[in-house]
Amino acid sequence: MGAVFPGAADLAAYRRNLFAGTDAITDVPPGRWDPEVYYDPHGSEGPARSDRFYCRRGGFIDELTAFDPTRFGIMPAAVAGAEPDQLLALRVIAEAVADAGGEGRLPADRSRIGVILGRGGFMGVATARLDQRVRTAHQLAATLRELAPELGEDRITAVREAFQTGLGPERPEASIGLVPSFTAARTANRLDFRGPAYTLDAACASSLLAVEQAAGLLAGGSCDLVVAGAVHHCHIATLWSVFTQLRALSPSQRIRPFDRRADGTLLSEGTGVVLLKRLADAERDGDRIYAVVRGAGVAGDGRAASLMSPLVDGQVRALEQAWRQAGLDPAAPDALGLLEAHGTGTPVGDEAELTTLARVFGPRAAGAEPVAMGSVKSMLGHTMQASGMAGLIKAVLAVHDGVLPPTLHLEDPHEGFARTRMRPVTAAEPWERGRAPRRAGVNAFGFGGINAHVVLEEAPAAGACGGVPPRPADVTTAEEVLLLTAATPGELARRLGEPPATAGHPAAGSRGGPCRLAILGPTPKRRALAAAVIARGRPWRGRGGVWFSASPLLARDDARLAFLFPGLEPDFAPNVDDVADRFGLPRPALTGGDALMERAVDAIAVGRFFARVLPGLGIQADLLAGHSLGEWTAMVVAGMYPQGAVDTFLDSLRPGDLDVPDLVYAALGCGARQAADALDGLDRVAVSHDNCPHQSVLCGERRSVAQALSRLAAQGVLAQELPFRSGFHTPMWAPYLDQVRTAFAGLPLRPPTVPVWSATTRAAYPEAADEVREVVLRHLLEPVRFRELTARLYAEGVRGFVQLGPGSLPGFVSDTLHGRDHLSVSAGAAARGGSGLDQLRRLAAALWAEGLNPRWERLSEREGVGAAASTGQVARAGRAQTPTPAVRAGLEVSDGDGPSAPAASITPLAGLVQLDLGSPLVRLNGAAPPLSLSDPSRPPARTPMTDHPALRSALDAVIAEADDAARSIADAWRSSSGAGVPAARPAGQQPPPPASTRRTRRRLSLETMPYVRDHCVYLQPDDWPEPSDRFPVVPMTTLLELAADAARQAVPGRTVIGFDDVRALRWLPVAPPVDAEISATPATDDSTRGRRVRVEIGGCATVTAVLGDSHPSRPAPDLSALTREGPPPVSAEALYRDRWMFHGPGFAGVHEVTAVGDDGIRGVLRALPAPGALLDAAGQLLGHWMQLRLPADRLVFPASLDRVRLHGPAPRDGALLRATARIRAVRPDSVRGDVELISDDGTLWARLEGWTYRRFAADERVWPMKFTPEICGIGEPQPGGWCLARRRWTDPASQELVMRRYLGAAERAVYEQRPPRARSAWLLGRIAAKDAVRQLLWDGGAGPLFPVEIPVGNDEHGRPRPEGPLASGLGLSLAHKDRLAVAYAHPAHPAHPPGPAHAHSVGIDIEAVTDDPGALSRIALTPDERRLAGQLAARDGTGHAQALTALWCAKEAAAKAEGTGLGGRLRQWTVTDGPSGLRVTSPEGRGHAVRISTVHEQPAQDSPPETFVVAWTVQDHTPARSVTPTPTEASHGI
Repeated sequence: MGAVFPGAADLAAYRRNLFAGTDAITDVPPGRWDPEVYYDPHGSEGPARSDRFYCRRGGFIDELTAFDPTRFGIMPAAVAGAEPDQLLALRVIAEAVADAGGEGRLPADRSRIGVILGRGGFMGVATARLDQRVRTAHQLAATLRELAPELGEDRITAVREAFQTGLGPERPEASIGLVPSFTAARTANRLDFRGPAYTLDAACASSLLAVEQAAGLLAGGSCDLVVAGAVHHCHIATLWSVFTQLRALSPSQRIRPFDRRADGTLLSEGTGVVLLKRLADAERDGDRIYAVVRGAGVAGDGRAASLMSPLVDGQVRALEQAWRQAGLDPAAPDALGLLEAHGTGTPVGDEAELTTLARVFGPRAAGAEPVAMGSVKSMLGHTMQASGMAGLIKAVLAVHDGVLPPTLHLEDPHEGFARTRMRPVTAAEPWERGRAPRRAGVNAFGFGGINAHVVLEEAPAAGACGGVPPRPADVTTAEEVLLLTAATPGELARRLGEPPATAGHPAAGSRGGPCRLAILGPTPKRRALAAAVIARGRPWRGRGGVWFSASPLLARDDARLAFLFPGLEPDFAPNVDDVADRFGLPRPALTGGDALMERAVDAIAVGRFFARVLPGLGIQADLLAGHSLGEWTAMVVAGMYPQGAVDTFLDSLRPGDLDVPDLVYAALGCGARQAADALDGLDRVAVSHDNCPHQSVLCGERRSVAQALSRLAAQGVLAQELPFRSGFHTPMWAPYLDQVRTAFAGLPLRPPTVPVWSATTRAAYPEAADEVREVVLRHLLEPVRFRELTARLYAEGVRGFVQLGPGSLPGFVSDTLHGRDHLSVSAGAAARGGSGLDQLRRLAAALWAEGLNPRWERLSEREGVGAAASTGQVARAGRAQTPTPAVRAGLEVSDGDGPSAPAASITPLAGLVQLDLGSPLVRLNGAAPPLSLSDPSRPPARTPMTDHPALRSALDAVIAEADDAARSIADAWRSSSGAGVPAARPAGQQPPPPASTRRTRRRLSLETMPYVRDHCVYLQPDDWPEPSDRFPVVPMTTLLELAADAARQAVPGRTVIGFDDVRALRWLPVAPPVDAEISATPATDDSTRGRRVRVEIGGCATVTAVLGDSHPSRPAPDLSALTREGPPPVSAEALYRDRWMFHGPGFAGVHEVTAVGDDGIRGVLRALPAPGALLDAAGQLLGHWMQLRLPADRLVFPASLDRVRLHGPAPRDGALLRATARIRAVRPDSVRGDVELISDDGTLWARLEGWTYRRFAADERVWPMKFTPEICGIGEPQPGGWCLARRRWTDPASQELVMRRYLGAAERAVYEQRPPRARSAWLLGRIAAKDAVRQLLWDGGAGPLFPVEIPVGNDEHGRPRPEGPLASGLGLSLAHKDRLAVAYAHPAHPAHPPGPAHAHSVGIDIEAVTDDPGALSRIALTPDERRLAGQLAARDGTGHAQALTALWCAKEAAAKAEGTGLGGRLRQWTVTDGPSGLRVTSPEGRGHAVRISTVHEQPAQDSPPETFVVAWTVQDHTPARSVTPTPTEASHGI
């Protein structure tokens, strides 16, 4: 058998959960459908709404979907686009085959193996995503065209494409995985089953119908083995909508089959299969049989009151048919021992099923044993098509193991039980065999009136032997613990010397005396140690596996136990998997990553996990506390935040979401006071952690930290740098606080279930929500005062400290409380050579010795086994050796011929893919620029950059703006027509503008605006003839001057005194010239008429000009100091000389930079004649702070400006003004600040508020090109002379900036003609080619070369060719794959005259290491080459797949050098090995020497690196070129 159901990754886990009574119901994961969008807890009270669900709980397997495509010969690229249920069915069936003894036990004639699977005909999750791509994306575009036609087709197309990109790449090759009927066919194809293979849909009866049809195939002789089962993995919102509208779901969110309080079902998912054989064949083959299918019956309701009303008559017919086939009387006293009911928990369904059972099995007779009854849906929910298989496997295991599994939540049995022979089973019970064999019936009744029933019986051999299968209490375990109590140490020593008693149940709660002794693994050596410890008389805590206390700390009435949660630890290796398996909990889904967010999420997950485990052991905390991030974990565990909100928040986090300063942490071997003394006179460094008397932590800029460490080293203090960069717990995080302030404010707060203490305040958290949030934010800015907190907790009576997860806290506690009696231990720490369960046993022993009574039985495989005894008994506490026989089910359910190893839970390992079962709403996350739709009569909606929380999706903003636009248009129609409903207009026609809008056209060019020559973004050679390559753009502040002119013309006689809601929508370049339409619309409402004019400039910018009779009075400027002000590292002169700013003399308005602080910058600005130059200089000063202080993505441009107020006329040319820019928010994609300009008389001239700069991707190779593009590049020169280029942009806007840096005007025209999705790869290839050529020329002595000086075109055959006088005579080859491109430039070989056959004379190729080496070998390589690949793999230590890929890549490179390509003659190009490397020979006999290298690329921070092979040709006489390092400037912060 094979199974994956909620809480159970495989059959073994499912068996454990069934017998343990594990409730696998959880809240819906937000990746399935977002509760914030759909969930309405009161939705059951009114009329049903299709898009609001009143239930959010069900059964889910998101963490259990690991799938290895290569195991089944499936290309990994095809996985993402396929329906996951097909792949899960394949995985589970393969597990069932392994469970039955493996491939060798299958029939040799594969044509006699069939597959029948139940599967619903509704839309699957992958099909739902395709529907979003094909239909919803175009619906979004159509809606935008209808509501906001002024956006234009280009912007609407960009939104649609961003939406489609959010769904992931298109996978045409995976479309075959969307065909529903292929669920069975794929398995037959991959496992080579050649008998009948088909999928059926009989609703909830599908599983048992598959069994019934499989039995028919076997009985008829068509097959010798049939796989029967069902799959259901559809939790899309539309399916939930159907069940919501049917009112079938439980409003109480609890499924209670056959309970009087039952009010509905809960949706779930799963896959289950059984292998079926004829009984005689199984006995002949020596299979160990789990159970026999004695009979199966299927019947329909026919005409009923409705499709949804169950008909008792139809159900009765199915049951009677099955029992007739079995040849048994269902009413006989010993006919049935267990009835696994359909039991959905709906009142109507439960009532009908009990009536059916009363009619078929009769009423309870006097003196007759009642029949046990239950429903697995109480644990899993309703798994729909797979529900019958969930029940069948449960019944098979019950019959085979002799255990009656429990039904949950059945506390008030339905009154209908009185009419039947049935009794509910609410706790696991032994199922003793009577006179008749054990027999079970399984019901599955489908929507629409299809009913099925199966009769199971234990195998004949089981009844003949008369034995009882292994039961939980019969299993022995490997680890022992001896627990002794006594009144005195002397008595304890005497009892230790007594012979060990036999194992038995503990009396852990009994009080044999205060003295306690615990020994893990009580060997003679450890007993001797224990005797010495007792004689010593002092507490002994764990060394040598022994714990002793004569006066247990925690036995005192006033003693308290604290749970401590660690923060970010340098070595984080928790032992959790075996603990999760033992306790029936999902294994924590740890990222294992090193990024800050990944470490944080993992630490929180482990803390929450052990907070569930320890109460299960009977270990409860009196209070909670944490260290650094662990304090937030403590709040979560205490319920201060709703668990669903926490899960949603954590699931939304990605490695790059949180922007943090690049500050270094160093752990010190001294206390905080000594550390603080070492910081005297140092800036930007602070003590961030006061951990204990002999350990503290510094945080700050690397130079300051290094100086402090040098001082401390002279004092003999050891130090170690920590692998974190965040700035937490220091004032230096203040500029970054806003990005989390909104997120924390959005999380609802609840009173804690257990008091939580803070290491910031050294007190319990306050009660008021606003005070809690204040402490949370203080925690980020103030030191962690863990030493003081520990001392305070001890004073409050805490004597036991338990760390939940790996970390250093026990050591901190012990150092702080040295000399004071206490216990400090860990759960889940990485013990050397031990497991997580070993660590838990040590924890339990330590706490038991100090007076607590943990539930030792929970530390054994089966509850009730192995614990301690105060009478001196030995308790066994280890993993039980649970037999997991290979299984087949059939006209019997049978094992293989011998026991197999226990099935391991599926966990994501190398090569495994985690299947995506979700179809959530698409989030654009900045993939499309924000839309700006406005109503001239009122201020527009604020953009998402300034009005939305940092973690909120850009899609929310698009939807909100579309909605706002709809209202604006409707309002405009109403006001213009006076009617409630506007007249229709032809589709696509623009709405008529308000009559008062004034429109003008203005030619914008370098001739009409010559000053823009000093506002060119890109540096080019001095005499470069093409002005557009310099990218001269109109500054945002110059656009304000244009807007002011338009406003004054629209409302003559008024003075422009400011601007509101300035939005730069796109660049406005003036080369080539543009004719821009400028529209000015005065406000028409009474309150703002004549004082506000909305101006739109050429579709590039919108701004509201504010007018008045005169400038407002001058308020007092803000003269407060910046935080940690210091001298600037860059002078105003160097600002322009060294290209920190691209501005020429006409806009070089920063006269002096006077100070830089943590939260701002000061300077002196000079008023220049160019329109907008003064305010542009203010923006330069603000942007320079970002260049100096941002750790990454320091390439910034202004995007919006909330408010400008001018308090006087423009200063005269040459006037100097003092300026202060203050940083208000630092976010991952933007920075927002305010600027004040102060006249020489000390009064405020202008205040600019909410100036938001967008951050663009600029890493260690992009950033230097801002300064010296003529001597550096994005490409990475490689040994051998070729060049590697990696995609270093994360969004289309950053891509455009890189594109303009590299491409000239003609090349940009080619780029623009390519489809949007193809531009990125094409650009990457051009970057690699240009930088390869530049590097070759630099190696030859050439001076500075700009990328535009090396145009790359194509020859008549379409091959890349360097052009222009500088690259004449060079050969060039390039290739690109995914996010990488490679290029190789080389002087043309004199032996190769120009011509088609030898035009290139060099060749290069890059290929990802194949994930299908078998196919590559068969298609492209000869037998000799396959042998060569094996030799290379052994010699070079590479994998076989990499060696095969290298040979293929070498052929491609040689064919490019030849100028012909492989031309389909893959095996006629041959590869051999020589003393200097590989040699490729063409079909014509020409040889090419080829070199091989590898490149590693990590596609995303949370993805494993991928390996690529690069091959390039070399002239036989030409040595490999060395790499000339590219110069960079340290002064630019590289």
